[in-house]
Amino acid sequence: FLIKPEQQMFNQVTASSLMKLDFAGNKLSANPGKISPATMIIHAGILEGRSDLNAVFHTHSTANVALSSLKCGLLPINQHAIRVHYRTGYHAFHGWEFDMDARQKLIDSLGDNLFLVMRNHGAIVCGRTIAEAFVEHHYFEFACRAQIAALSAGGMDQLILPSPDVIEYATSQARKHLAGVTEEGRDWGALMKHARNTFPDFEE
Repeated sequence: FLIKPEQQMFNQVTASSLMKLDFAGNKLSANPGKISPATMIIHAGILEGRSDLNAVFHTHSTANVALSSLKCGLLPINQHAIRVHYRTGYHAFHGWEFDMDARQKLIDSLGDNLFLVMRNHGAIVCGRTIAEAFVEHHYFEFACRAQIAALSAGGMDQLILPSPDVIEYATSQARKHLAGVTEEGRDWGALMKHARNTFPDFEE
């Protein structure tokens, strides 16, 4: 699998700077970079354990870390959250993901989902392709930010939560819509154009 070196920021990554590793952590490329110990637990563990996936994003944004600390988890309070919530698993905090026995715990928590809220930690978003994982991460982050903003405006008492029947119907709509969407979706082409304009050397 490919992964960026730990010491690189995302906007510094190019195709040639990516490191290639096997699932045991052996380097398969000449890149001198280093990886976080968590790489072998989170990325390698999930990619090896879920053969249907080819991309694993692990992030610690302000919004998803805040959401990971909420007892209520991700609430279906808007259409973006409804698109995501039925495909979201939860993983209890056991400490840093440095121990190899944490691999199976992560895979079990993820189940058949694409999204995993890591309690008191952050989030994992997966995809069959990089395009799918990137676009799904966008929707997940939007849902997290919207929920944190709504809660900050007045707490749980002020939230308008759709009825269970409406949530069930909207979820069925989301399932039907996503079944007809390609892995790249409608946004990936525009995003690649934007990336080439903003970071013209990223494919080198």
